[in-house]
This record gives sequence, C-alpha cells and structure tokens, in this order.
Amino acid sequence: MKAKTKRVLAKLKYLNERLFYRPNQFPIIVLGNQKSGTSAVANLLADYGCLSRTIDIRELWQPTIGRILQGEQRFKDFVRCYPRPFSCDLIKEPLLTFIYEEVKQVFPSARYVLVVRDPRDNVRSFLNRMRIPGDLVFLDVNDWNIPTLWLRAFDAVLWRTQSSHYIDMLAERWNSATDVFLQQQHEIQLIRYEEFVLDKIGSIADLAARLDVKAKADIHTKVDIQYQPKGQRNVTWLEFFGQENLWRIENICGERMLKLGYGANGEVLPQT
Repeated sequence: MKAKTKRVLAKLKYLNERLFYRPNQFPIIVLGNQKSGTSAVANLLADYGCLSRTIDIRELWQPTIGRILQGEQRFKDFVRCYPRPFSCDLIKEPLLTFIYEEVKQVFPSARYVLVVRDPRDNVRSFLNRMRIPGDLVFLDVNDWNIPTLWLRAFDAVLWRTQSSHYIDMLAERWNSATDVFLQQQHEIQLIRYEEFVLDKIGSIADLAARLDVKAKADIHTKVDIQYQPKGQRNVTWLEFFGQENLWRIENICGERMLKLGYGANGEVLPQT
C-alpha cells in the first residue's frame, strides 16, 4: 500500500510541475565542484539581488546524474520532466558542472558562474564531510559509512578518472570542474572562494556587477551564515593528507592550480 501511495504522489508531483512551472530561459546558473563554496555564493548573490533561487536539485542526484553522464538519459528530457527547479532566477547545483555542454544546449542564454577553491582545501573538505581520513594508502568504501549520494564520488568509471586511488579520483574531479571554466572563460564568470571569504560583500557586489544583477537588499547580516558543516581548517594539508597524498593532489592539479593562481604554500595569486 505504501509503495502504491508513493507512486501516486510522485505522479501528482510530476503533473503539478508540468502544469504550473516553466524553465527560466535566462537564469543565473552557479557551478563548481562540491564543497567549493557554491551554496554560500549562490545564497548571498540571490539575497543581494532579491532573486528566486533553487539550491540543489535532488531529482538530479543518483541515479539520474549517472544515467546522464553515461549517455542513457538526456538532460533536456530531465528538465522537461522536472521544470520547477529550473524556473527560478538563480539555479545552484554542482552536478550541472559535469554536464556543462548539455546544460548550455538547454540554457544557451543563461549567465554562468563557477566557484573554485584550492584543490587541497576542496578535497579535504570533501573528505571531512564523509569523515574519511586524507592519509589512507587505500580506501575501501565498505569500511566507511558513506551516504549513497557521496559514495558514487569514488566511482572511477562514472567519472572517467584514470586512477582507482581515492585521492587521485577527487583530484581529477577537481580538474574536470575547473576545466569547464578554463575552456569556456569567455562565457563563465569565475569567483575564487578564498577571495570571497576575505571580502564576502565586496566579492558578491563585484560578481553581481559582472552578471548585471542590481543591488536590492543589504546582505551584511547574512554573510556569516554557515550553509555547510565546517571542515578541519585548523589542520594543515600535510597533517591531514600526509606527504604522499598531498603530493598526489599537487601533481595532478598543479597545472590548473597555476592557471587559477593557487600557489604552492596556499597563496592566491593573479591568474595566468
């Protein structure tokens, strides 16, 4: 009986979305790897411009994103089935980063933002979220209580990564996210998380100006809202990863780190 009720409710939700919502053809779409600060940037930008917002699209999560990545489902069909989350002024969903070309085809007139964060901090925050140490020689996912949503992050086939080592996979995933910007710089506005943290109001005002979003609200009281659990920021990269795993990240991400202005010791430099 419960299963039948769930099917009926799901069908009603689907019909409601198809009848009452239409995708916004001119949205702001916020991209970036998970745990890079996309939630904070998206929420503050929406507050600043009084924009309606979608923060994360649960219907896109597994198994849907896997089917799209593997070519078994088209993104435009997904939008047709679930138009509600795409009806807002601002849409933030990190997984859209990894299907950017399909997203661009469906939303050619959207304004795109990509939030980037130093990969050493990004990977550490990712692992902190799952309570996984960064200095393991080998990760057996069966030994850790990893939520299904995050478990697929270690699927080398799904993400087309070249290594089965968990640090390598997360580093290559960071590369994939940053490549979206590096290959499409003329159509994506970049915001580096480290600069955002130093001056949240100034960074949001600058980003809004680049996106032609008018200031409509004071966000001073909202800049310290914690949108995601804090990671182990008081632990150095070397302490968290150990020398071998830290080397893995810097070796895999080094070229892109240089282009995005991330120095060897954590300094944020001008982009090359």
